[in-house]
Amino acid sequence: KLLMGEVANQAGKTEQSVKSYEEALFESVILDDMNKGAQAYVCLGKALATQGKYVDAAEMVSRAKKIYKDLEDQAGEANALDSLGRAIWLRGGPDAYAEAQGYFAKALKIRRQTEDNRAIASSLVNLGRIYHGKGYLVHSRKYFDEAHGLYTELGERWGELDATIGMGATWFEQREYRRAADIWKRASKIAEEIGDRRSLSILLNNMGEAYI
Repeated sequence: KLLMGEVANQAGKTEQSVKSYEEALFESVILDDMNKGAQAYVCLGKALATQGKYVDAAEMVSRAKKIYKDLEDQAGEANALDSLGRAIWLRGGPDAYAEAQGYFAKALKIRRQTEDNRAIASSLVNLGRIYHGKGYLVHSRKYFDEAHGLYTELGERWGELDATIGMGATWFEQREYRRAADIWKRASKIAEEIGDRRSLSILLNNMGEAYI
């Protein structure tokens, strides 16, 4: 049911994915499988966030976080904190950035303990985006730069692209247009190599603005 929900979510069939995740949650209770139940809550939260139901999404992921904490599953808890931060960030509101930042920072702290570099890089990108949104560009770039280094070591090209785009954005906001364009040019080459046409089109547009 979890896999069926994921497939439906990827296909944009959110109503179907929510139904599959709810069924998975029900079955986890019958089987008394707390880990699967926590997974179902996280997945359900992501699907609800896709529907724009951010308050409900945050509630589902909060339940998952509690279960993972009770199970002493650090990786699961960090994933739940990540999803909770995203739901709150998308929900918006006067305290959304501060709340999301707090959850992302907690996730990063846990992931540094588990030494999962791929997960660490994901948390770093999340924090980079939060600080960029708040206008703290030097802090933002620090996180994007560290994430870029980890993704490069892992050979994770999609993550490397994400971090490189973020770094360019921080320089653009500081009106360092030439430097931003140079970084985005590197990012465009990565986008071409992995076949990400959507990111490539955005990058070309951004580079055009920087050159202007």
